[in-house]
Amino acid sequence: MPDAEAHLWNFLTPAIGDLVQAEYRANLTRSRQQQKVYGYPRLFEDLLSSQPMAFNLFGEMALDLEIATAAARALWPARVDRVERVEFEWSPGRWDARYLNNGSAADVVVFHTTPAGGRGAILVETKYHENLTGDDYELKPRYIEVADASGAFAVGAEEVVGHGMLQQFWFDHLLALATKNTDRLDSVLFVVMFPAINERCVDACARYRSALAIDGVPTFEHRTLEDVVAAVAPVTKGGWASSFEQRYLLPTLVASP
Repeated sequence: MPDAEAHLWNFLTPAIGDLVQAEYRANLTRSRQQQKVYGYPRLFEDLLSSQPMAFNLFGEMALDLEIATAAARALWPARVDRVERVEFEWSPGRWDARYLNNGSAADVVVFHTTPAGGRGAILVETKYHENLTGDDYELKPRYIEVADASGAFAVGAEEVVGHGMLQQFWFDHLLALATKNTDRLDSVLFVVMFPAINERCVDACARYRSALAIDGVPTFEHRTLEDVVAAVAPVTKGGWASSFEQRYLLPTLVASP
């Protein structure tokens, strides 16, 4: 910094960089209710941060909904007909009691129509090197209310997912479920995406899945970034997917001094 911000070096294409810059500047004038949380300066300077990685993974799709639709159909063929828009660091209302009233937001949201003509949303949490440690937050009655109404969780699930490394997943999943009910969506899905080598995420997703109800419509899944890129690459333009793979997923051999 400041050169990283001035030249947008953290982003894989000029179009993604321009998108981030426009989004960041627009956010400075948003109200508290709609304010997004962008880490500064890490958004512009940290090559290992999952926040700029989310833009690098979904930015080109946000700018071209035909590509977004083809990619989303490749990833979720039974759910997606057409992608209508892609949002970053999104919440329907961070401090709105109709949702969770706790500031939670999804890294990325893909709003789409369904094959049956309904409306849906796929909320994505991206992880890269994170070890998923963090402080526990208060378990508010609203969380249990949303969880019970959804039918998505096994009895006593909050004992597993309501603290520690799984709490953030639970909040984002609950945000998806609250949005479905409040905004009358026909379909929601919460997805955690991470590189296959991140064993903490592998373990966390397995433990999280153990707290879900066995029957009912699935509203949670996890995907490796490798699988996502493999599905998306054939429908993208230019070398963007290859650039993402080169930066984030292929090992680099460093010669000994």
